[in-house]
Amino acid sequence: IKNNTADELGGGIYVDYNASPVMSNIEIINNSAIHGGGIFVFDSSQVIMNNSLIAQNFAISLYPNYPIYPTEGYGGIEASGATIILNGCTISNNQGGGMFLKNGTQVTMINSIYWWNESIVLSEGSDQDENMLSASFSNIQYGWEGEGNIDLNPLFCSSETGDYSLAENSPCIGSGENGSNIGKYEIGCGTRYNGPMWHVYNLSEPNSQDGSEDYPFSSIQQAIDATNHG
Repeated sequence: IKNNTADELGGGIYVDYNASPVMSNIEIINNSAIHGGGIFVFDSSQVIMNNSLIAQNFAISLYPNYPIYPTEGYGGIEASGATIILNGCTISNNQGGGMFLKNGTQVTMINSIYWWNESIVLSEGSDQDENMLSASFSNIQYGWEGEGNIDLNPLFCSSETGDYSLAENSPCIGSGENGSNIGKYEIGCGTRYNGPMWHVYNLSEPNSQDGSEDYPFSSIQQAIDATNHG
């Protein structure tokens, strides 16, 4: 599900009131909307997502000609009064925020990667409308309380080109429930260099560097980007 745009809700997928879809092995990529660029889940719906990718989706600004105004919605997942189960999913590189839960939304995340999405926001509400994210055996940037959770660079093979498979030395290998891998994809490339020292040489061949001494970056900016993503 790629390259779609909605005027308001759910650029990739919009789940309407009281629906119960089960989605497996899908990819939601580069979609946009004011609310829920990747997916918007509405009131009383119950969604199950297995082994799926939500990546590079973004929220549209209400004032596109005035960049000082922030977006109102969220790029990856936005849900209102819904129940969502994410099992073995990879959620990454969504712009304008990765996940926004409101009006009593309950999300369960298992064996999933949540990385480079800016934020998870649980909207404040009444006691009857408490929003909750329960995560276990997942890799969540900046950390999240729960059994088996980690906060480590997942070492995707090449997320900048849309490859979210895991390097051989990814911390997600074998860290999931019952020794499974975390995220949608299995191992897709060899060992990736992961610092802490980044090497730069301005005569390096483009698109072949990992910042190691053998394969240095061709610019300081690449090293800065790698450090920020780490």
